[in-house]
Amino acid sequence: MSSHFDALRRLSGQFTDLARAQADNELSSLSEEVTGLPSKARPMVSSLWEENEYIALKCLHSPFVQGLVQGTVPSEMHQSYISDDYAFLTAYLKCYEVVLQHCPEGMPEVKAQIMELMNGICKEMDIQRDLLESWGLRTDPSASANTYIQYLNETSGSPDVSAAEIMIAMVPCARLYAWLGWRLDRACPVHPSPYAHWLDLYGSEEFWRMADMMEAVTEKLAEAVPDRLRLSTSYRRAMILELDFFDAQLAAAAPPPPP
Repeated sequence: MSSHFDALRRLSGQFTDLARAQADNELSSLSEEVTGLPSKARPMVSSLWEENEYIALKCLHSPFVQGLVQGTVPSEMHQSYISDDYAFLTAYLKCYEVVLQHCPEGMPEVKAQIMELMNGICKEMDIQRDLLESWGLRTDPSASANTYIQYLNETSGSPDVSAAEIMIAMVPCARLYAWLGWRLDRACPVHPSPYAHWLDLYGSEEFWRMADMMEAVTEKLAEAVPDRLRLSTSYRRAMILELDFFDAQLAAAAPPPPP
């Protein structure tokens, strides 16, 4: 395991300043290329994404994500990650249920879209459940997964929470994974990695469409929320938790320090 850990750590040094600069330059045109909207016409949710894309870049260049692309992540680490993600999606699905309860009246289309999004999460969980059963794996969530789950539970469980505030805590996950999948699939159209299924799922047009739908639902619900600073803070918190989630997979496999 130590050799695997060292190899993954070395991945973080393989990205030159030039490569990072090129990635930064792509960011300004990425959303316009996909949405066709000029930057000054961005809806609020898209603006929040743009403000936090630097965190997405850190996720993209994290040793764990790059290890998935290159197939160098040890199978035990990948299995632990899938187990953590399944636990997270279980909490995520429950948040959708609370969103439906708090969804304002007179929004039948929004409610229908939320139901479609829930169906997408169920399909994603079915894939993960099949993997976990094939491995015979049943483990408790890691500390980083529990921290993220607790954040979702606290947000959705707040007595005065709105549907928009819950969605703002959830939407970074969907947009980040769609963005990662799109970027990685674009850079590596042929995936030799044993984890190609991960890249294929999140790099698909369907997953991108679902992320777009989730942002549109969040935007609609947020129209009635005057406290934009609160929404911005919640969005950034979720993005940071996403980065911590990736980094923690690697940290958990680190060999203990010498006595």
